[in-house]
Amino acid sequence: MSLDLSHVAFGSGAASPLHEGLVLLGPEGQVHDATPVACELLGASDPQDLRSRWNAIHAQLAPLLRGHGNVAQSIDLSLEQGGHTRHVRCEVQPTQKVDATGYRLIVRRSSEGATTVESALLLASQYQILASLYTTASHDFRNSLNAMTLSLELLNRTVELGAGGEQGGQLQRRYLQSIRQELGALTASVGGVLDESRFDQAPTRCRLADILESVVSLLRARAERQRVMMRLDASDHTIEVVGRPGELKLAMLNLASNALEAMPRGGDLALTLTTDGALAVLSVSDSGPGIPEELRHLIWDLSFSTKSQGLGLGLYVARSVAHAHGGTATLDPTDSGARFAIRLPFRQ
Repeated sequence: MSLDLSHVAFGSGAASPLHEGLVLLGPEGQVHDATPVACELLGASDPQDLRSRWNAIHAQLAPLLRGHGNVAQSIDLSLEQGGHTRHVRCEVQPTQKVDATGYRLIVRRSSEGATTVESALLLASQYQILASLYTTASHDFRNSLNAMTLSLELLNRTVELGAGGEQGGQLQRRYLQSIRQELGALTASVGGVLDESRFDQAPTRCRLADILESVVSLLRARAERQRVMMRLDASDHTIEVVGRPGELKLAMLNLASNALEAMPRGGDLALTLTTDGALAVLSVSDSGPGIPEELRHLIWDLSFSTKSQGLGLGLYVARSVAHAHGGTATLDPTDSGARFAIRLPFRQ
Protein backbone atom coordinates (compact mmCIF):
# COMPACT_ATOMS: atom_id res chain seq x y z
CA MET A 1 0.00 0.00 0.00
CA SER A 2 1.46 3.41 -0.94
CA LEU A 3 1.07 6.63 1.00
CA ASP A 4 -0.95 9.51 -0.43
CA LEU A 5 1.57 12.27 -0.98
CA SER A 6 -0.65 14.44 -3.17
CA HIS A 7 -0.90 17.18 -0.53
CA VAL A 8 2.55 16.93 1.01
CA ALA A 9 4.67 20.07 0.80
CA PHE A 10 8.01 21.17 2.20
CA GLY A 11 9.21 24.38 3.72
CA SER A 12 6.54 27.08 3.56
CA GLY A 13 4.54 25.53 0.76
CA ALA A 14 4.53 26.08 -2.98
CA ALA A 15 6.29 29.40 -2.59
CA SER A 16 9.20 27.84 -0.73
CA PRO A 17 12.48 29.06 -2.24
CA LEU A 18 13.81 25.51 -2.11
CA HIS A 19 10.83 24.22 -4.08
CA GLU A 20 11.29 20.67 -2.79
CA GLY A 21 9.45 17.49 -3.61
CA LEU A 22 9.43 13.96 -2.21
CA VAL A 23 9.47 10.56 -3.93
CA LEU A 24 9.12 7.32 -1.96
CA LEU A 25 11.16 4.48 -3.45
CA GLY A 26 11.15 0.75 -2.80
CA PRO A 27 14.23 -1.39 -2.02
CA GLU A 28 15.03 -1.74 -5.75
CA GLY A 29 14.54 1.96 -6.40
CA GLN A 30 11.02 1.61 -7.82
CA VAL A 31 8.55 4.50 -7.39
CA HIS A 32 5.91 4.00 -4.69
CA ASP A 33 4.51 7.52 -4.60
CA ALA A 34 5.51 11.13 -5.23
CA THR A 35 4.40 14.64 -4.35
CA PRO A 36 3.13 16.97 -7.10
CA VAL A 37 6.22 19.19 -6.78
CA ALA A 38 8.50 16.17 -7.22
CA CYS A 39 6.57 15.09 -10.32
CA GLU A 40 6.80 18.61 -11.75
CA LEU A 41 10.54 18.87 -11.11
CA LEU A 42 11.14 15.46 -12.69
CA GLY A 43 9.07 16.30 -15.76
CA ALA A 44 6.01 14.14 -14.99
CA SER A 45 2.34 15.00 -14.62
CA ASP A 46 1.61 12.58 -11.77
CA PRO A 47 3.12 9.53 -10.01
CA GLN A 48 1.89 7.18 -12.71
CA ASP A 49 3.52 9.29 -15.42
CA LEU A 50 6.68 9.42 -13.31
CA ARG A 51 6.78 5.60 -13.20
CA SER A 52 6.61 5.47 -16.98
CA ARG A 53 9.59 7.86 -17.24
CA TRP A 54 11.51 6.30 -14.37
CA ASN A 55 14.05 4.18 -16.28
CA ALA A 56 16.11 7.16 -17.45
CA ILE A 57 16.03 8.75 -13.98
CA HIS A 58 16.80 5.49 -12.19
CA ALA A 59 19.87 4.94 -14.40
CA GLN A 60 21.41 8.15 -13.02
CA LEU A 61 20.41 7.35 -9.44
CA ALA A 62 21.61 3.73 -9.52
CA PRO A 63 25.13 4.41 -8.11
CA LEU A 64 23.54 6.02 -5.03
CA LEU A 65 21.14 3.12 -4.45
CA ARG A 66 23.82 0.41 -4.28
CA GLY A 67 26.18 -0.38 -1.46
CA HIS A 68 26.06 2.84 0.55
CA GLY A 69 24.37 1.52 3.71
CA ASN A 70 22.70 4.24 5.76
CA VAL A 71 24.45 7.19 4.12
CA ALA A 72 22.38 9.97 2.54
CA GLN A 73 23.90 11.15 -0.74
CA SER A 74 23.14 13.84 -3.30
CA ILE A 75 23.44 13.97 -7.07
CA ASP A 76 22.61 16.46 -9.83
CA LEU A 77 20.42 15.06 -12.60
CA SER A 78 20.15 16.27 -16.19
CA LEU A 79 16.82 15.24 -17.70
CA GLU A 80 16.04 15.58 -21.41
CA GLN A 81 12.43 16.38 -22.30
CA GLY A 82 10.98 17.89 -25.45
CA GLY A 83 14.35 19.05 -26.70
CA HIS A 84 15.11 20.84 -23.44
CA THR A 85 17.30 19.88 -20.50
CA ARG A 86 16.14 20.40 -16.95
CA HIS A 87 18.54 20.24 -14.00
CA VAL A 88 17.48 19.06 -10.57
CA ARG A 89 19.31 18.02 -7.41
CA CYS A 90 18.26 14.82 -5.70
CA GLU A 91 19.16 13.57 -2.23
CA VAL A 92 18.72 9.85 -1.57
CA GLN A 93 17.98 8.92 2.05
CA PRO A 94 17.50 5.34 3.34
CA THR A 95 14.12 5.04 5.09
CA GLN A 96 15.44 2.70 7.78
CA LYS A 97 18.69 2.85 9.69
CA VAL A 98 19.21 -0.92 9.89
CA ASP A 99 18.12 -2.79 6.81
CA ALA A 100 17.27 0.10 4.44
CA THR A 101 14.11 -1.40 2.95
CA GLY A 102 13.45 1.68 0.88
CA TYR A 103 14.52 5.22 0.12
CA ARG A 104 13.26 8.79 0.29
CA LEU A 105 14.20 10.94 -2.69
CA ILE A 106 14.24 14.67 -1.94
CA VAL A 107 14.05 16.63 -5.19
CA ARG A 108 15.08 20.29 -5.43
CA ARG A 109 15.22 22.68 -8.33
CA SER A 110 18.81 23.50 -9.25
CA SER A 111 19.28 27.16 -8.51
CA GLU A 112 21.92 29.85 -8.49
CA GLY A 113 21.73 29.76 -4.71
CA ALA A 114 22.63 26.10 -4.59
CA THR A 115 25.49 26.70 -6.99
CA THR A 116 26.70 29.54 -4.80
CA VAL A 117 26.68 27.31 -1.72
CA GLU A 118 28.67 24.60 -3.51
CA SER A 119 31.14 27.19 -4.79
CA ALA A 120 31.55 28.57 -1.28
CA LEU A 121 32.26 25.09 0.08
CA LEU A 122 34.84 24.46 -2.64
CA LEU A 123 36.48 27.80 -1.89
CA ALA A 124 36.55 27.07 1.85
CA SER A 125 38.15 23.70 1.13
CA GLN A 126 40.75 25.37 -1.10
CA TYR A 127 41.64 27.78 1.70
CA GLN A 128 42.07 24.88 4.12
CA ILE A 129 44.35 23.03 1.72
CA LEU A 130 46.37 26.16 0.87
CA ALA A 131 46.80 27.00 4.56
CA SER A 132 48.24 23.53 5.13
CA LEU A 133 50.54 23.79 2.11
CA TYR A 134 51.81 27.23 3.09
CA THR A 135 52.45 26.10 6.66
CA THR A 136 54.68 23.31 5.38
CA ALA A 137 56.31 25.59 2.79
CA SER A 138 57.04 28.27 5.38
CA HIS A 139 58.95 25.70 7.45
CA ASP A 140 61.11 24.84 4.42
CA PHE A 141 61.56 28.55 3.60
CA ARG A 142 62.87 29.25 7.11
CA ASN A 143 65.31 26.37 6.86
CA SER A 144 66.65 27.67 3.54
CA LEU A 145 66.88 31.25 4.79
CA ASN A 146 68.70 30.14 7.95
CA ALA A 147 71.19 28.15 5.87
CA MET A 148 71.81 31.11 3.56
CA THR A 149 72.21 33.49 6.50
CA LEU A 150 74.82 31.22 8.06
CA SER A 151 76.71 30.87 4.77
CA LEU A 152 76.70 34.65 4.28
CA GLU A 153 78.07 35.19 7.78
CA LEU A 154 80.86 32.70 7.15
CA LEU A 155 81.58 34.25 3.76
CA ASN A 156 81.70 37.71 5.32
CA ARG A 157 84.11 36.48 7.97
CA THR A 158 86.57 35.24 5.35
CA VAL A 159 86.42 38.68 3.70
CA GLU A 160 86.90 40.58 6.98
CA LEU A 161 89.81 38.37 7.98
CA GLY A 162 91.34 38.83 4.56
CA ALA A 163 91.62 35.09 4.07
CA GLY A 164 93.68 34.62 0.99
CA GLY A 165 95.49 31.93 -0.85
CA GLU A 166 94.06 28.70 -2.11
CA GLN A 167 92.49 27.74 1.22
CA GLY A 168 90.65 31.06 1.55
CA GLY A 169 89.41 30.83 -2.03
CA GLN A 170 88.10 27.30 -1.47
CA LEU A 171 86.14 28.42 1.62
CA GLN A 172 84.58 31.35 -0.23
CA ARG A 173 83.59 29.17 -3.19
CA ARG A 174 82.07 26.60 -0.81
CA TYR A 175 79.94 29.23 0.94
CA LEU A 176 78.83 30.76 -2.38
CA GLN A 177 77.87 27.32 -3.68
CA SER A 178 75.84 26.67 -0.55
CA ILE A 179 73.97 29.95 -1.03
CA ARG A 180 73.27 29.15 -4.68
CA GLN A 181 71.91 25.72 -3.77
CA GLU A 182 69.59 27.10 -1.11
CA LEU A 183 68.38 29.84 -3.47
CA GLY A 184 67.66 27.22 -6.11
CA ALA A 185 65.73 25.07 -3.64
CA LEU A 186 63.80 28.10 -2.40
CA THR A 187 62.92 29.20 -5.93
CA ALA A 188 61.79 25.69 -6.88
CA SER A 189 59.71 25.37 -3.71
CA VAL A 190 57.96 28.72 -4.17
CA GLY A 191 57.35 28.06 -7.85
CA GLY A 192 56.02 24.58 -7.14
CA VAL A 193 53.51 25.78 -4.57
CA LEU A 194 52.34 28.67 -6.75
CA ASP A 195 52.03 26.52 -9.87
CA GLU A 196 50.50 23.41 -8.34
CA SER A 197 48.08 25.15 -5.96
CA ARG A 198 46.02 26.70 -8.76
CA PHE A 199 42.48 25.27 -8.76
CA ASP A 200 41.24 26.19 -12.22
CA GLN A 201 37.58 25.48 -12.91
CA ALA A 202 37.38 25.31 -16.72
CA PRO A 203 36.08 21.90 -17.92
CA THR A 204 38.52 20.07 -20.14
CA ARG A 205 39.92 16.63 -20.87
CA CYS A 206 42.38 15.87 -18.12
CA ARG A 207 44.71 12.99 -17.39
CA LEU A 208 44.10 11.48 -14.00
CA ALA A 209 47.74 10.40 -13.63
CA ASP A 210 48.80 14.05 -13.92
CA ILE A 211 46.36 14.99 -11.14
CA LEU A 212 47.79 12.38 -8.77
CA GLU A 213 51.35 13.42 -9.60
CA SER A 214 50.43 17.00 -8.75
CA VAL A 215 48.95 15.90 -5.41
CA VAL A 216 52.12 13.98 -4.53
CA SER A 217 54.27 16.97 -5.48
CA LEU A 218 52.29 19.28 -3.20
CA LEU A 219 52.25 16.95 -0.20
CA ARG A 220 55.76 15.45 -0.45
CA ALA A 221 57.38 17.96 1.93
CA ARG A 222 54.67 17.49 4.55
CA ALA A 223 54.92 13.71 4.27
CA GLU A 224 58.70 13.83 4.73
CA ARG A 225 58.34 15.97 7.86
CA GLN A 226 55.90 13.44 9.30
CA ARG A 227 58.08 10.49 8.25
CA VAL A 228 55.32 9.18 6.01
CA MET A 229 56.42 7.11 3.03
CA MET A 230 54.41 8.17 -0.03
CA ARG A 231 53.89 5.80 -2.96
CA LEU A 232 52.35 6.67 -6.32
CA ASP A 233 51.09 4.04 -8.74
CA ALA A 234 49.64 5.87 -11.74
CA SER A 235 51.66 4.65 -14.68
CA ASP A 236 48.77 4.60 -17.18
CA HIS A 237 48.73 8.13 -18.61
CA THR A 238 46.00 7.28 -21.13
CA ILE A 239 43.15 7.42 -18.60
CA GLU A 240 41.27 10.69 -19.03
CA VAL A 241 38.02 12.23 -17.88
CA VAL A 242 36.18 15.29 -19.07
CA GLY A 243 35.77 17.63 -16.14
CA ARG A 244 37.36 20.30 -13.99
CA PRO A 245 40.94 19.26 -13.16
CA GLY A 246 41.19 21.83 -10.37
CA GLU A 247 38.21 20.35 -8.55
CA LEU A 248 39.46 16.79 -9.04
CA LYS A 249 42.88 17.77 -7.69
CA LEU A 250 41.19 19.44 -4.72
CA ALA A 251 39.17 16.30 -4.01
CA MET A 252 42.26 14.08 -4.02
CA LEU A 253 44.23 16.62 -1.96
CA ASN A 254 41.50 16.50 0.67
CA LEU A 255 41.61 12.70 0.82
CA ALA A 256 45.40 12.58 0.95
CA SER A 257 45.58 15.40 3.54
CA ASN A 258 43.12 13.53 5.74
CA ALA A 259 45.35 10.46 5.45
CA LEU A 260 48.40 12.47 6.55
CA GLU A 261 46.37 13.90 9.42
CA ALA A 262 45.79 10.33 10.61
CA MET A 263 49.55 9.57 10.63
CA PRO A 264 51.29 12.39 12.56
CA ARG A 265 54.19 10.14 13.60
CA GLY A 266 54.87 8.23 10.41
CA GLY A 267 53.28 5.57 8.23
CA ASP A 268 52.55 4.66 4.63
CA LEU A 269 50.42 6.56 2.12
CA ALA A 270 49.58 5.15 -1.31
CA LEU A 271 47.86 6.96 -4.18
CA THR A 272 46.81 4.65 -7.00
CA LEU A 273 45.01 4.86 -10.32
CA THR A 274 43.35 1.71 -11.63
CA THR A 275 40.34 0.81 -13.76
CA ASP A 276 37.22 -1.21 -13.04
CA GLY A 277 35.37 -1.77 -16.28
CA ALA A 278 34.40 1.66 -17.61
CA LEU A 279 35.35 3.35 -14.34
CA ALA A 280 38.62 4.93 -13.33
CA VAL A 281 39.41 4.36 -9.65
CA LEU A 282 41.48 6.98 -7.81
CA SER A 283 42.28 5.67 -4.34
CA VAL A 284 44.10 6.91 -1.25
CA SER A 285 45.20 4.28 1.27
CA ASP A 286 46.90 4.91 4.60
CA SER A 287 48.27 2.87 7.50
CA GLY A 288 46.63 5.02 10.17
CA PRO A 289 44.12 3.90 12.83
CA GLY A 290 41.24 3.67 10.34
CA ILE A 291 37.66 4.86 10.73
CA PRO A 292 35.68 3.39 13.66
CA GLU A 293 32.74 1.31 12.50
CA GLU A 294 30.26 3.42 14.47
CA LEU A 295 31.34 6.58 12.62
CA ARG A 296 31.44 5.33 9.05
CA HIS A 297 27.84 6.28 8.27
CA LEU A 298 28.55 9.87 9.40
CA ILE A 299 31.84 10.74 7.75
CA TRP A 300 30.34 12.20 4.55
CA ASP A 301 28.09 14.62 6.41
CA LEU A 302 29.01 18.29 6.18
CA SER A 303 28.40 18.74 9.91
CA PHE A 304 30.68 15.87 10.98
CA SER A 305 34.28 16.57 11.93
CA THR A 306 36.89 15.24 14.35
CA LYS A 307 40.09 17.22 14.76
CA SER A 308 42.27 14.15 15.27
CA GLN A 309 41.13 12.56 12.01
CA GLY A 310 40.66 15.70 9.93
CA LEU A 311 37.28 14.66 8.56
CA GLY A 312 34.27 16.80 7.67
CA LEU A 313 34.44 19.46 4.97
CA GLY A 314 37.18 17.68 3.03
CA LEU A 315 35.23 14.44 2.64
CA TYR A 316 32.01 16.27 1.86
CA VAL A 317 33.76 18.27 -0.87
CA ALA A 318 35.48 15.16 -2.26
CA ARG A 319 32.14 13.37 -2.55
CA SER A 320 30.46 16.45 -4.08
CA VAL A 321 33.20 16.74 -6.71
CA ALA A 322 32.90 13.04 -7.53
CA HIS A 323 29.12 13.33 -7.95
CA ALA A 324 29.48 16.46 -10.09
CA HIS A 325 31.67 14.40 -12.45
CA GLY A 326 29.17 11.55 -12.65
CA GLY A 327 31.07 9.36 -10.19
CA THR A 328 31.06 8.21 -6.58
CA ALA A 329 33.24 8.55 -3.49
CA THR A 330 33.43 5.64 -1.06
CA LEU A 331 35.21 4.31 2.00
CA ASP A 332 36.31 0.87 0.81
CA PRO A 333 36.93 -2.20 2.97
CA THR A 334 40.55 -2.79 3.97
CA ASP A 335 42.40 -4.97 6.47
CA SER A 336 44.05 -2.00 8.18
CA GLY A 337 44.10 1.78 8.00
CA ALA A 338 41.63 3.47 5.66
CA ARG A 339 41.08 3.42 1.91
CA PHE A 340 39.02 6.09 0.17
CA ALA A 341 38.23 5.86 -3.53
CA ILE A 342 36.72 8.10 -6.19
CA ARG A 343 35.28 6.27 -9.18
CA LEU A 344 34.71 8.18 -12.41
CA PRO A 345 33.62 7.22 -15.93
CA PHE A 346 36.72 7.63 -18.08
CA ARG A 347 37.83 7.98 -21.71
CA GLN A 348 40.85 6.42 -23.41
